Amino acid sequence: MHNRALRVLPVVALAAAVLSGCASATAPGSRMSADASGDSATPTLAAPEPKPSPSGSGQTPEVSGLPTRSLIKDEVGLEQTASFGDGVKAEITDVRRVKSDGVGVGDLATPSVAVTVQITNGSNRPIDASAVNVNGYYGADLRPASVQSTDSRNDPIGRSIGPGESTTGTYVFALPSESRAIFTVAYSGSSPLVAFKGTVE
Repeated sequence: MHNRALRVLPVVALAAAVLSGCASATAPGSRMSADASGDSATPTLAAPEPKPSPSGSGQTPEVSGLPTRSLIKDEVGLEQTASFGDGVKAEITDVRRVKSDGVGVGDLATPSVAVTVQITNGSNRPIDASAVNVNGYYGADLRPASVQSTDSRNDPIGRSIGPGESTTGTYVFALPSESRAIFTVAYSGSSPLVAFKGTVE
């Protein structure tokens, strides 16, 4: 009888091992099913919508092609006078719509604007205005306006200005109708910039 008990024990042990193996084989399948279910339930995150750039802030936007804000000494409307901070002042005395008659490379027979700039020397020394620099920018992103360099109306400033004297020059730019525009002026290579902004009809 004692020998029979010894023979039964291996059979019971074998049966327990088989049942244990079945349970182990089933468990991974259960986890895989749960993982797969979890993957399908994972939400897809939408990319955040870009925030619109602020507009109408009243400051010169720092965009490609426009001088940095730190270089602009004064910023005024198209009909106002700007100061360079050293006694020298500038103003735009006339902005008129023209159709460019330029024939040079890059000049286009396109809607343009002739801008007349006046510089007044309120300092006690003469200034060399032979290198006056006038640039135009337009549109919401202030793209550089093409200079119509061969237009017959171009008459740039190119002389010395004595104390108390004023002089004017005219510069022609290609500019679409009803454009938001900024014109920058420097009376020499070492002077700061002043800016005039507004809508050109």
